[in-house]
Amino acid sequence: MILQALKNMYPKASEKVLRAVIKDLEKCRRKNMSTEELTDWIGKLVTAHTIEEALRIIEDDSKPSQVGDGSSFVYVEGSDEIND
Repeated sequence: MILQALKNMYPKASEKVLRAVIKDLEKCRRKNMSTEELTDWIGKLVTAHTIEEALRIIEDDSKPSQVGDGSSFVYVEGSDEIND
């Protein structure tokens, strides 16, 4: 129910991000927050978790993937250019 409500509020956020937000919401269950404070806080959580997820993806993409003894980076002998 909460996950679906968050999906409706933040349709571009991944489910992984929204589940992390739900965990953070459970931590503040006993706090006395107004609806305005809560929605503002949720928005900040979604932003923070989305950035965290994006940074993890960028870090993973910077490392070459390796299958067997080869590398995902292409090297052409006699050339100093990087091939995409």
